[in-house]
Amino acid sequence: MLLSVPKPVFSLELQDKQVKESDNLTLDVRVPTECKAEVTWFKDDHVLKEDHHITIISAGEMHAVNIFNVTVKDEAVYRCVATNSEGSVSTDCEVLVEGTRKLFVTSLFRNEMSCLEIEFESCMLA
Repeated sequence: MLLSVPKPVFSLELQDKQVKESDNLTLDVRVPTECKAEVTWFKDDHVLKEDHHITIISAGEMHAVNIFNVTVKDEAVYRCVATNSEGSVSTDCEVLVEGTRKLFVTSLFRNEMSCLEIEFESCMLA
């Protein structure tokens, strides 16, 4: 008798996050181990890869992405997909980063281009 695995499910799904620039961020999900699912992470529909700034962890039913020293470039929609022979399921969240953003203003004065850098604080949505 062949034992089949259950279709993947999330016992903990992703939640939207708001973080401050330079903070660390953890996105985590839980997939029951009996699902024997392969978990893949995406950022704006591109497969997320580990680097000096991002680690991906899988331990038992817990799967997580850690983003260290968050910047505004980390602001995105993140998706986690769990797949096995019985199918796949996904969950996603939006990460918003509060921080200093730079606005570049170009002006023409006496036929010379100059660039003025203005810094302002973005505000968090309630």
